[in-house]
Amino acid sequence: MYKCKEFSQIGIQIIEIYLKIITLYCSNWKILVLASVKGDLMRSNLIFVILLGMTTLTSIYGCEFGSSFNTQAEIQPQKKQEIKVNGSGSAYKPLKLLAAAYEEKNPNIKIVFYPSSQTSGGVRSVKDGVISIGVSSRDLTAEESKGIEYRVFAKDALVVATHENVKGVANLSTEQLKAIYRGDINNWQKLGGPNNKIVVLDRAEDEASKILIRKHFLGKYLRVTSKAALMLKEKHVIETLLSTPDTIGYFSLVKATSENLPVNTLSLDGVEPTIDNIKNGKYKMTRNIGIVWKTQPSAATRQFIEFICSEEAAQKLETVGYVNNAK
Repeated sequence: MYKCKEFSQIGIQIIEIYLKIITLYCSNWKILVLASVKGDLMRSNLIFVILLGMTTLTSIYGCEFGSSFNTQAEIQPQKKQEIKVNGSGSAYKPLKLLAAAYEEKNPNIKIVFYPSSQTSGGVRSVKDGVISIGVSSRDLTAEESKGIEYRVFAKDALVVATHENVKGVANLSTEQLKAIYRGDINNWQKLGGPNNKIVVLDRAEDEASKILIRKHFLGKYLRVTSKAALMLKEKHVIETLLSTPDTIGYFSLVKATSENLPVNTLSLDGVEPTIDNIKNGKYKMTRNIGIVWKTQPSAATRQFIEFICSEEAAQKLETVGYVNNAK
């Protein structure tokens, strides 16, 4: 059999002959009319030549174009199904860990994380149909729960920590922590630390972490000192704790342990923030990390949700310090 290129070259030669014959017949059209027998034969030959030319053209271009189309079809990648995620930035870390593992097993799926907002933003976006899954770092209110599904898949703790230069301070009582955030205690020396002014880092009142520290230590009505520096996101708290001496703030325990951050993590009321103390209930400042979705998600979203809630996912989360909520 001929290859496409070889066949094309032969076909071109045939066409050249075919065109010459057509020209010859056209220049002698009178002979075709006058000679009946010969004319019949010549007409038959002419038809044969035309058919041969058409077949050759079809073979040439069919071969070339067909090969081109087939190649394009083979090269064209399969479009991935997207699962869109948004919500609490402090809860992104565990879900991104699971998303990476899921995508590795399911190459036709792409999980897209939009810039983080808050738990409320994730819930609203799910209800509006903008995203597939919302991420929460707190329990939902009764109003938020309407019309959607909610599932807690992990638990994290909130820790209070200082810059590493604050030596001699390892534990704070509830009253001491309140006094720091009110501004009544403003020097580390009063707590056994260096003779330096305390730099207080805080979060907005509607942030999950602020709601949590108020619930367990600061109380609902404590008025935070006006000198406190308000941090927009958890990553800003961490960056400032690492870069600015004498600071105190609060953020995720998993973030501190999994990244081995060089900060001074404090015990509170004599209880150290460890995985064991979270599991046995001694360390109470913990937060539920959950996901929300519409009651009838797409097949791709439903399958990812099933993976998030699986034992395999729970084991992956525990390797970096999250507590499996099912235990």
